[in-house]
Amino acid sequence: MLLTEAFEHAFEWLGFGAKTSVGYGAMESEAMRLERVEEVKQRENEERELRRQKDTERQAQNAQAWSGAKIKFNRANKSLSVEKDGKTAVAIQPKGEELLNTLPADTRTRIMGNQFVKVTAFVAEGVLVKVQPSP
Repeated sequence: MLLTEAFEHAFEWLGFGAKTSVGYGAMESEAMRLERVEEVKQRENEERELRRQKDTERQAQNAQAWSGAKIKFNRANKSLSVEKDGKTAVAIQPKGEELLNTLPADTRTRIMGNQFVKVTAFVAEGVLVKVQPSP
């Protein structure tokens, strides 16, 4: 235990060899390697989430309204899709369920029952961004 701690301290602060100070031949313990790998994963997840948020904001700003679009919910993959004039837009899980839950209960029931339902859909870049019941 004491020997392991001494080596970890040496790996992290002192290094071994003439070129350690420039990073060449630097050694690390398994615990240090796992910590570094976890930090990289966390950074990647944070960057992915930031990109997703920026994409969502851009899509919301550029959304076009499709009045009278036909809406469908796919139970198998939990996606929500709309179709209008031969064009289709999709919101995949979990966004599909989130958008479905923004609709009134009676509208949701009709959609889940595969009945013909028209909505006003807001679409950007082929992605369903928002839905509202048609008046």
